[in-house]
Amino acid sequence: DVAPPDDPAVAREAQEIRAAIARADAARMAGRYADGLELAEPLLPRARALGHAPVVAEVARVLGMLYERDAKSELAFERLDEALWAAIESGYDLEHAQALLSLVTLEADRHPDGIALRHARQARAVLDKLGRPPELMALLHMNIGTAHARRREWDEAEAGYREAIELAGDLPQAQTTKLSALGNLATILGRRGRYEEALRVNEDSRQLGVALLGPRHPNVAKLLHNYGNTLLEAGRATDAIEMMKEAQAVLEGSMGPRHPEVARTISNIGFAYRLRRDWPKTLEHAQQALELKRESLGPDHPSVAISANNVAEALYHTGRPREALVEYEEALRIFGDAPERIYVQGGYALALMAVGREEEGRAAAEAVLAGVEGLEASELDRGRIDFEVAQTLGQVAGQEARAEELARRARASVAAAEGDMGTELAEIDQWLAEHADR
Repeated sequence: DVAPPDDPAVAREAQEIRAAIARADAARMAGRYADGLELAEPLLPRARALGHAPVVAEVARVLGMLYERDAKSELAFERLDEALWAAIESGYDLEHAQALLSLVTLEADRHPDGIALRHARQARAVLDKLGRPPELMALLHMNIGTAHARRREWDEAEAGYREAIELAGDLPQAQTTKLSALGNLATILGRRGRYEEALRVNEDSRQLGVALLGPRHPNVAKLLHNYGNTLLEAGRATDAIEMMKEAQAVLEGSMGPRHPEVARTISNIGFAYRLRRDWPKTLEHAQQALELKRESLGPDHPSVAISANNVAEALYHTGRPREALVEYEEALRIFGDAPERIYVQGGYALALMAVGREEEGRAAAEAVLAGVEGLEASELDRGRIDFEVAQTLGQVAGQEARAEELARRARASVAAAEGDMGTELAEIDQWLAEHADR
């Protein structure tokens, strides 16, 4: 800790500000982010006017975390950066470490280029000075896992989450970290196709979350959302829809109906309807999610590109390829040269073919094949990509045999996935049967 101010009046004001920011932080931990911001925002000018850097560090850090939860990443960075420098200036090692730990997760989302991991190394050095408190070491390893996950470094991400869970153990002060690590681990396991293991971890996280936070907390809603997402990846679309609708209700009640987390859940409900090939329902949810994301995240956010792609696919499958092209092109614009553009190009190629732009459609399909080799993707995703390309090339004279080979490869990938893939396999089988007759 740091010494209080020498001036008694300054010390009293510092104590009052600290008590108030503690209430704001309690609101944050309870999931009442708007209440926390209402309490915290007036405190920062008071702390700055006081001229006592340790109090500035405490207030700015809590305010930064609240902005992050409210999806205001630029404001979150400004406040956390201010907290970091105030802590360094005053030699306040605990706040120094906590500001760095918060910056790890924030920068992992903003700039997945390695800066988050540099913050993590700096945090580890400060925690060494503090004697490696286990609750903060658990948080460090969880945040390291998140930084690696944003870079699609799945082995390192899984190792970070498992280390966090082990360090947290039964420590009361580390249970919220353990909860987050369990939820994130389940997501990684699902991404890697280990669905049964992922579902077991999801259930563990759900039970711990309800016990710690109660059933209506926004963090529990996120756990339910992730649980539903794993069910979705495992091919259990109906169960996924039920779980995600429960998550949506909790999020709307706790964070408001237009929050980005609500949009993310609506988007995945739409994807569940996609797996059931209910294209009108898919379109309804995808359009709703896209509207909310554009409003809350801005027009150039990668998550907006994902929803634009979802809208485009649903438009294509409801017989509206020209409208689909508009959304596909918007998604491609946002993704730029990012690897994720491959997930858009397959559908884009099909829409181009549907409006008679065969040469462009084939070029888009060939671009997918050229880029997919280096893509870090599950076998299921690879199968879906292969099948989209097969459908495009199957319409190009002289490419029928190549298209059939890709479709058979797609079928093998989808068949190898865990979960109920019956609908997708039937679709591929139907395509193969139709093309075998040609």
